[in-house]
Amino acid sequence: MELNLVYTMIGMGVVLLFIAAMAMLMLAQLRRCTAKMNATITDIKRRNGHYYPVYEYYVNGVRYARVGTACTRNSMQAGSTISIAYNPQKPQQSHILGHDDKTYKFVAIVCIIIGLIPLIGGIYMALPI
Repeated sequence: MELNLVYTMIGMGVVLLFIAAMAMLMLAQLRRCTAKMNATITDIKRRNGHYYPVYEYYVNGVRYARVGTACTRNSMQAGSTISIAYNPQKPQQSHILGHDDKTYKFVAIVCIIIGLIPLIGGIYMALPI
């Protein structure tokens, strides 16, 4: 049995489970965003072939601008209104309802499923027969 393969598989599994844990932490942070309001998309930024909506909103007269998670090219347009949720204790924390939270859930689930496969396979291969 190739020991490097075992370590690689276990390492891949651990890294993917770490990414899943980070996505779950982001979801926990999003759950603190209980106040809902409308925001305006001011721009769509393009980075590495992905599109990110930039939105702004006002809380108690203070302007906040945030960048959402990746979206498809035509799913959001600059100037349109979207629904967001923000943290009343820290208004700079916000997310696009039904968009950002779904992205983090998807990442967490996919990374858990894909991460467990090489982790369990690597551990199984490392066991003496």
